[in-house]
Amino acid sequence: MRKILLLVVLLLLFFSTTATAEIIVSDVYPSIGAKNIDVSGVILTVTINSTEGTFDYRIECSNGQFTTGTNSTNGTYILELNNLKYNTKYWWNVIVDNESFSFYFTTKSAGHTEEITIFPEKPVSGKTFAIVLNERINTAGYVYVGDTLYPINIQNGFGTVTVDETTYGDAVLWLYGVNSSDIQKSFYIDVGIEGSLGLDTTDVIKVNEVLDATITVGGKPIKDVEVIFVSPDNKEIVLHTDSEGKVSHIMDMVGLWLIKCSFLGQNVVKEINVEYKPLGITCDNNKYVLGDDVRIETEENTVLDITKDGVIKFQGLATNGILVYTPNEPGNYRVTGVLNNKKGTVDFTVYQEAFIKVYNLDNLQVQHLSTGEKYMVKVVDSRDRPLSDFKEIYYDFSKTIPLTGGIGFWTPITAGNIQLTLPDLDGFVTNNINLLIEGKTENTAEINIYGILFVVGIFIVLLLYIFRDKLPDSIKDIFYKGLKPKREIPI
Repeated sequence: MRKILLLVVLLLLFFSTTATAEIIVSDVYPSIGAKNIDVSGVILTVTINSTEGTFDYRIECSNGQFTTGTNSTNGTYILELNNLKYNTKYWWNVIVDNESFSFYFTTKSAGHTEEITIFPEKPVSGKTFAIVLNERINTAGYVYVGDTLYPINIQNGFGTVTVDETTYGDAVLWLYGVNSSDIQKSFYIDVGIEGSLGLDTTDVIKVNEVLDATITVGGKPIKDVEVIFVSPDNKEIVLHTDSEGKVSHIMDMVGLWLIKCSFLGQNVVKEINVEYKPLGITCDNNKYVLGDDVRIETEENTVLDITKDGVIKFQGLATNGILVYTPNEPGNYRVTGVLNNKKGTVDFTVYQEAFIKVYNLDNLQVQHLSTGEKYMVKVVDSRDRPLSDFKEIYYDFSKTIPLTGGIGFWTPITAGNIQLTLPDLDGFVTNNINLLIEGKTENTAEINIYGILFVVGIFIVLLLYIFRDKLPDSIKDIFYKGLKPKREIPI
């Protein structure tokens, strides 16, 4: 007997723990079979209770919408519907764990659109069109175009509407209480604006700035027009103009953008140059001599390219915002720095130094020269290499020493201090030289001695002549010899 009682208790425990939880669905909206439900603002509502307290659920509608939940607790759950059609039957189901509950409802009729005639059949914005009903009744309503409402009054089955010139596109006419139900009719309003398609915006903008563009026809803004932005990497961004004909886009890439728009058979394309934001970059000077260090300062971690005549000569990183560069050739240089979306440039020029050097025929450099001697004159750089760019050297203002390959020969003929100068040539810094030119020492001494002796001799002769009467007779005879007349011998 005890065994039987024990078996009964075990069976009762087994069935009590394995029994299926009870699901209760209540407060259903819309109720099953509901009719004349408005197509807008429909929210499916249901209260779910489970004896276990938690459950998985799914609410689904035959229009394709659904919502789900897991480990949900007892309470009310909803599914908001949209894009419902008039006069249509919709099924919806509530599935809790493995148990399903089905309901349906029917939307109301939109009325008889064939009772309405719009004239002309294709209205044009900016012009008046007529609403004609089959019955001569009085009612009211509105025309809805985009986000704009135009009230309308119907008297004896007739009314008129005038929309703004810039109001066009899909439109809906809604009239109240015709044949005990509202009437809705959809139609399209063509564009009535005439003129050329325009795209008004800036040509240049900095990166990451917002570009505003306005689309117009005949100078008037056009709404809801497709505008395509094409980035430098050929990606397309499609936008539509707002009620003021405007579109806005962040220009997030440096380079050449395109803006394209097509409307009423017209096309317009505009190029927009998106530039870097400015980056500060400086050099400690703008003119250097070959061999000088160029100190470049900018923001930290800026990537620098140094080019000469468009050819990259150096690339480096200004880790601490400073870079020192030593050019190895003369010319015009440009430093370009890029950091994130910023860019800057700075230019400097490196000049070649030119020196004049004079050598004697023993190939010794000299600065003291002698007249009548031949010397070699060179124009050289800092490494003593001849500079063939120079074709002549100037001295005494207008005189020149011709050069070939930077070398020439010269024989000075005038003693004194002379300065040799170079012509101004692009890319060169010239250094002039001062020379001392002397006459030959030996020749000068001989001329001076002979001259003195000659002068002294003349002076002595003049003295003897002046004082001839006071001289002794012996000397007088010598002095007068040859001056007395010859005696004639009588025959």
